[in-house]
Amino acid sequence: MKITFVVDGNLHGKTLLQYFEQNQYSTTQIKRMKYNGNISVNGQTVTVRYTLKEGDKVLLESYEQPQTPQFAQNKAQIVFADEYLYVAEKPFGVAIHPDRAHTNETFGNMLATTFGQGFSLHLVTRLDKTTQGLVLGALDQITAERLNRMMFEHQIHKTYLAVVCGCPEQQSGTIDACLSRDDATNKTIVDSCGKQAITTYKVIAKYDNFTLMELCPLTGRTHQLRAHMAHIGCPIVGDKLYGAYLGERIMLCCHKLRFSHPYTKEEITVVSNCNWQEQVDIY
Repeated sequence: MKITFVVDGNLHGKTLLQYFEQNQYSTTQIKRMKYNGNISVNGQTVTVRYTLKEGDKVLLESYEQPQTPQFAQNKAQIVFADEYLYVAEKPFGVAIHPDRAHTNETFGNMLATTFGQGFSLHLVTRLDKTTQGLVLGALDQITAERLNRMMFEHQIHKTYLAVVCGCPEQQSGTIDACLSRDDATNKTIVDSCGKQAITTYKVIAKYDNFTLMELCPLTGRTHQLRAHMAHIGCPIVGDKLYGAYLGERIMLCCHKLRFSHPYTKEEITVVSNCNWQEQVDIY
């Protein structure tokens, strides 16, 4: 990871430590740069107590020993990328992360094939094997920590498209129903003693026996959208685990990601290439 910038009037007179605090660097991130990296100004190594002056050229580096996943046969489709992060399109039916059951044909392996040797897998958002769409990842550990903090603080906004059985009574609304995991059935269930889970929804188009909907999870519980849609009597098409009576595959796609860039603060919106008109025409 390498970050360079020129000090402007807003930073003049502040120490590097104040810069780190202002930009919400963690203690771990600062230590990694101090002891396994480089903090320099105008080509000279400095400490975090250095007082910045307007026009100073600052270089922050953190070195890591990446463990590149095995390469897959196919590359991942990258929708957006810069030197810090990327958004990629995960296909339906592909496991997200290498594990004992999936060693070399996961989405992580596809990303390694795309970025090449030296790539380190830092996934910030994840999708079930049966869900397709956008996944956000970081290209270094420090960026991953920043993005994970943004996820925790609900600063990364995800919008899904889903085809559901039937149609909800209201055109739009909010589902506020606590959820917990039922290990016996491997399902997420509505449970007043569970963790808070909130989903907003909007009907996009109605068909004879199913509906195209936009779903926005305001919390991040396992199977939240699948459980919430089943709770209101509209399970996602293809989701037999949650009672769907239509479809052979789960019709759920992470359609849009919106967030502020962790360094530039630029507002970034990325939209999936998923063609849902082709999908709904199946039915």
